[in-house]
Amino acid sequence: MNVTEAQTTTINQVGILSPWDADGEKDVWDAFKDGLTELGYPEGKGVTGVATMSWKLSRPRLALLNELMPSARKVALIRHSANVALDLQVGETRTASSQLGIDLVVFELGGAQELEGAFSAAKQQGASAMMALSDPMAANNSDTIVSLSFKYRIPVVSPYMHMAKAGAVLAYGPNRALLYRRAASLVARVLKGANPGDLPIEQPNQFDLVINIKSAQSFGLPVPEALLSRATHVVR
Repeated sequence: MNVTEAQTTTINQVGILSPWDADGEKDVWDAFKDGLTELGYPEGKGVTGVATMSWKLSRPRLALLNELMPSARKVALIRHSANVALDLQVGETRTASSQLGIDLVVFELGGAQELEGAFSAAKQQGASAMMALSDPMAANNSDTIVSLSFKYRIPVVSPYMHMAKAGAVLAYGPNRALLYRRAASLVARVLKGANPGDLPIEQPNQFDLVINIKSAQSFGLPVPEALLSRATHVVR
């Protein structure tokens, strides 16, 4: 989640906390509140923001990959080991992979410098595709990930539209431009004197399914018409 936090001192302070889903399970909310208490916001008071629902989208994202690549029986996943919050996304992806009969191989990375090693290992282990998680390391290294995708001939599926535009075969996630505009609106209301605790944590209601036809074709992947008809953006 992207959370806008304001500290009611003489100067309002606004920051971002990530990730979390406002409509998540009770243990997730409890852990989130514990973290806020450590930051000086007991029981989540004085906090508002916009949820990205990152972990809840992990299952449908793998299902979309399966729809595009129905013969894929092994899929690799890269995660930044320093981001413990990614456990939720990994867990949801594991559950989905079990249901779909897909062998999920998770590569723990200490940083972007280990991306090539992950792609090389995934190739050696016979992975048919690589999944990126909703995480700053992946978002900030989209060009590198896409470049390695073509180098090792492993299609990439991502949460980020910009990664699909750069060459990932598919992306599925919330419309982030809309989320940022809504977050900016919350910041404006706080700066005008609104109490953050009185503002609801908002959830996304628009999601982008981006399909890169050009990349899919380069990997020899025919895009089913049923999938293409649901795309909000198509890169040709």
